[in-house]
Amino acid sequence: MSTLKVQACFLIFYIVLLSETSAQNMAYDLFLQTLYQSDFPVISTSVAQNRNYLFLDTRTLKEFNTSHIENARYVGYRKSNLEHIQDVPKDTSIIVYCSIGIRSQEIDKRLKQAGYTDVYNLYGGIYQWVNDGLPVFNDCGKTNEVHAYSRNWGIWLQKGDKIYEYGYPDGFFKAFCYR
Repeated sequence: MSTLKVQACFLIFYIVLLSETSAQNMAYDLFLQTLYQSDFPVISTSVAQNRNYLFLDTRTLKEFNTSHIENARYVGYRKSNLEHIQDVPKDTSIIVYCSIGIRSQEIDKRLKQAGYTDVYNLYGGIYQWVNDGLPVFNDCGKTNEVHAYSRNWGIWLQKGDKIYEYGYPDGFFKAFCYR
């Protein structure tokens, strides 16, 4: 095969690969726009990473233990109790997040009802954070693992190692950090 044909094949492959990623990003954006309520502000990962915000993780404890944004506080969702943030002044800049932003939007409502005034929902949640190449952590330090919630929701997570149970894809519990 000639060099020109090889280059053409690589170019076509690259264009197809790029267009699939772009198409998935567009689909994700459209999907999120249908789920988010307009009266709750969202914040992009690019803005969120460049300011001093308090991050609140509204996912399950299994999801949080798998990985979370550095220094995030776990508040949960189903039994979200604002006891975890009683020490936080009401004017603190807060970003709530979950996998994609649906559960965190509900916690956003609770925070505003409790008097917090500067609260944002992380656009695209931890999935967007990881898809944008930003780091996540667990008790062992930086990790590539992200709890993907379910295989249906996990399709939106393009980067990172998808975990469906704490620690390993096959569901076994990972009890220790190995460094």
